[in-house]
Amino acid sequence: MIFQWTRKFPLLLTRTGVALLLMLGVTVTVSVLSMTDVFVYTPDSARYLIWGQSLARFEGYVDKSGPETARYVVHAPLFSLFLVPALWVSSPIIAAKAVNIVFVILVLVLMFLFVRAEHGDASALAAIGFLFLNPLLILFSTQILSDLAFVAAILLIFILAGRMMNLPHHHSLPRILSYAVLLSCAVLLRELGIAILVAVGAAM
Repeated sequence: MIFQWTRKFPLLLTRTGVALLLMLGVTVTVSVLSMTDVFVYTPDSARYLIWGQSLARFEGYVDKSGPETARYVVHAPLFSLFLVPALWVSSPIIAAKAVNIVFVILVLVLMFLFVRAEHGDASALAAIGFLFLNPLLILFSTQILSDLAFVAAILLIFILAGRMMNLPHHHSLPRILSYAVLLSCAVLLRELGIAILVAVGAAM
């Protein structure tokens, strides 16, 4: 199995690949050991969790935590939907926080791929090294917040946009649809995503 992976991804056999895997492993380990049932940011984290639990019960975006049932959202709604599969299989708080550990790994890998495409392995490793050494990365990976999912969506948009710019005559329908879906996800993850949508519209 390991041999097959190294044949498909020869980068894993290089020093850069080993350093990348080491940073990913340390990040996951520290994030898992740092998980508690405490919310640092309230009421944002609690609201995401409440909406996620409501969606997991197929009740829609419903908040029954107050004296009156609220059937509307006050934050971008997509992140709560990402929590649903985890909420089906584990205790609510730990499951929801585990989702962000997946996103922190995705952010590091996407950042590496994005920088590597333009500047090579060394620069890519240095870029994620700055993220790896930032304590906020661990903080956000152990909280129920949409920031990491939003950053992952933005990085995917940048990667796809870079490929479309490098191959201007290969704007296939699936690639354009993927671009549209990612832009929609960014808007639905953080209100700041609207700025990205406006910037893309202005560029086009």
